[in-house]
Amino acid sequence: MIGIFAEDFLRVKKRKGKETVVLKKKLTSREYKILKLVALNYSNKEIAKELYISESTVKTEIHSMMIKLNALGRVHLAVIAYKDNLIEV
Repeated sequence: MIGIFAEDFLRVKKRKGKETVVLKKKLTSREYKILKLVALNYSNKEIAKELYISESTVKTEIHSMMIKLNALGRVHLAVIAYKDNLIEV
């Protein structure tokens, strides 16, 4: 499983900017904000406080993103955020 993440991460520089539009169409604006914070290693509690929403809402949004993006977990969501150039390496 780690091989999948590493492989995705290594492709980041090759695809700069190509997936941004597709990702924005798949996610709501709130999910997109949460994805950025997940990639910055914020906890659910920190995300909730930052966006003035409940932790339960954060968990629901993360679960929704994982389904939409076929992500295997938070780390995979972070890799997707890096691929989408939401976060600088």
